[in-house]
Amino acid sequence: MNSMLLLSNRRIQQYFLVLLAIHMSLGCLRFLFPFQILNLGGNEILNQYSSTLFAVGQILGFLLVAMIFKSNRSRLFFGGVSLFLFMLIMGVSNNPIILAISRTFDGLGYGLLFMAIISIATQFPDREGEVMGGLFAAILSGSAIGQGIAGLLWNFLLEVVKLSSIQSIQFISYLATLITLISLILLYISFKPESTPENNGWKLPHLHAISWIRTLIAIPSIGVLMIIYCLYDFAHGLYTPNLSILLVNQGISEVLLGFGYLAGDITWGISQIFAGKIVDRIGHPVPLILSLLLKGVVVVFYPGISIFLALLVVLVLAGLMEGFLEPSRNKAALSIEKSQEFAHTHNHLDMGFSSSGSFAFSIHKHEHNHQMKSETIVGGLQATGVVFLGLGSLVGSWLLIQDISLEVVTIIGGICLIIASLFSILLSLIR
Repeated sequence: MNSMLLLSNRRIQQYFLVLLAIHMSLGCLRFLFPFQILNLGGNEILNQYSSTLFAVGQILGFLLVAMIFKSNRSRLFFGGVSLFLFMLIMGVSNNPIILAISRTFDGLGYGLLFMAIISIATQFPDREGEVMGGLFAAILSGSAIGQGIAGLLWNFLLEVVKLSSIQSIQFISYLATLITLISLILLYISFKPESTPENNGWKLPHLHAISWIRTLIAIPSIGVLMIIYCLYDFAHGLYTPNLSILLVNQGISEVLLGFGYLAGDITWGISQIFAGKIVDRIGHPVPLILSLLLKGVVVVFYPGISIFLALLVVLVLAGLMEGFLEPSRNKAALSIEKSQEFAHTHNHLDMGFSSSGSFAFSIHKHEHNHQMKSETIVGGLQATGVVFLGLGSLVGSWLLIQDISLEVVTIIGGICLIIASLFSILLSLIR
């Protein structure tokens, strides 16, 4: 039996360590971000808008910037640079609006790193799941550790060093920026450039919306899956940006909140090690239904939690449900074996210089076929989910503007997850 790639492949080990270090720093700052928005004079509404900008950055990373940087090394490096910019702005900015805008860099970096991990996994045809699981474990573990460190270090700077809250968070941002900078330097000087196919220029991708509509009509289960993806990410856009503020307002200290997030994310990471195997063994319908339902119930209970032990239980349960949810919904998409092929015609522009030196310009029609495979469907669902994450954040902002409380917004998010579980029951019935 082959040994684990994480133990035997030096390149995978390097990727793992770089992602772990960067996301430890990033976990610290994502935990502290909503509190710094308030410290600088912003409010929960601005924090909601920043989550929308995070989604915009992800879409740019998925669909645009990843097409420019084609090698895994470049995507990792420039993804890290984008995260570095987010951390740097958080350290130097005293303007809440600029701080909110900086989350675009956060989303862009995440999008590039996500595409890099998917591309790295394709280099190991028989072990893609192992590679993706290991590298995403580095992201989850690093973020979890960073959140725990953030709560402790912030409290130490406030209580012992006697810095103000703004100064404390900025100091932590400088440390995070330094760690990320060192990681990027090591990444750049240690990794040899990968051999890549000849670059024939960058091409703007086209989405073939008509083909997608035809696929949704021909395969109803894809439409139901899209609703599930959209409701799930819409719910997260509603309640996650201000969840930390809500819990602190209910009496949970920042230190204990950091430990709670640490426990929840560690559970999320560990559960993914065995969740995929369980889903493969028993199928995706039951795990998908239960994970969405229980996660929704947990979210509905968030506004009533004021004791750390209760918070710890629900965060661990939420992490466990997240660990099962991702492989379940992706397995549901990949299990759609029917692929559709569509003829597609569009114009191509030809521009250049002839042998005589004159400029030549012409247009010709180009016809080719597109096959909507399961992998394409998963990518389309993920991208649609990101759009609804941003939309959920915008709706959450509007609700707060209407003087709807954080508690009610959070409960609405939980209800959306419960409704998504009902659609997952429908999905199991129409297959």
